[in-house]
Amino acid sequence: MNRSFIAGSMMFLSMIACGGTPEGALAVDGAEELLSSAASYSGTLSSSFTSSNENWRLNYFNQDSSTPATWDGKGAIAVTDYTDGLTYQFTAPWTGNLSNYANATLTFSIKDVPVPGGTGSGAKVGNSQAIQLISKDWSTVLNWPITASAAPGQSYTTYTLKFAADGKWWKTGTNALATSADFRKVLSNLGYLRIVAEYIDGNDTCSLDSVSITPTTTTASIGGSSNEGI
Repeated sequence: MNRSFIAGSMMFLSMIACGGTPEGALAVDGAEELLSSAASYSGTLSSSFTSSNENWRLNYFNQDSSTPATWDGKGAIAVTDYTDGLTYQFTAPWTGNLSNYANATLTFSIKDVPVPGGTGSGAKVGNSQAIQLISKDWSTVLNWPITASAAPGQSYTTYTLKFAADGKWWKTGTNALATSADFRKVLSNLGYLRIVAEYIDGNDTCSLDSVSITPTTTTASIGGSSNEGI
């Protein structure tokens, strides 16, 4: 086999493992998916939205297509719903291999404010699929509910939950409670982490801030030491 081909292939695979592509390489069909599935993370993942949307996206509920989330200029991302019947979701930028995050803790803050003069009663509403973990092939969809009584108000409410079989997560299709095996499957090739942006009956502006995913054991970046006990 041609030695230059072998060397080039090894360099390309090495770059994929680091989450990048060789400089000057041409994009090919399927390359993005290959890069995503090869991605692996460690340590705490976080978005504070200090100066940008930090690659978060916005989509309609249960849709693949999405658009960049809007940074509100105040340290959050936000969406205003002017049409009744539409449910938006914020979609995180972390995809691929998140196997290190089984039993991890997800924390986020969210608020929902009625649009002045908008339609609807303005009453709080819950969502049985408020937080979703969706495998890349959509074969596994895990849901965590927020009830109407626990829905966010006009000031930020902070939620904390675990990526674990805690008796609250449930699986789309069977409606059965999620198992540890379900979490291993969905996190091994994560397509989407989504947070619903609709907790009011009627027109509203929903804002998301201070998102973090903290593994049971937090490992420093490559070349550093490990910090355990978090």
